[in-house]
Amino acid sequence: MMYNAVEDAVRHGFAAIRREIEASRCAYAELAAFWQEEIVRAHFERKLRQGSSNDMILREFAQFTLGMVGWKDRAERLPFVGNVDNRRILRVADRMSLGW
Repeated sequence: MMYNAVEDAVRHGFAAIRREIEASRCAYAELAAFWQEEIVRAHFERKLRQGSSNDMILREFAQFTLGMVGWKDRAERLPFVGNVDNRRILRVADRMSLGW
């Protein structure tokens, strides 16, 4: 039960940070590398897994390079799969360049 509570809190925390980043209208280049990777993953991971045509991905990527900041339908998704533990949360928080 405690695991579920921690995972839920972490999930809501990530969603809140993502919403704040989108609302701030900051430029993609201003974000920490962690968030840049998360945004690119949100935009292209599904298409790459589905084997979309290279032309379609390249056209979308060309538009993306303008610096789109957003997570499409993945705002609630955690940046890792599987069980959440203290070490994993702290490693991800470190990559996020957060100051506690």
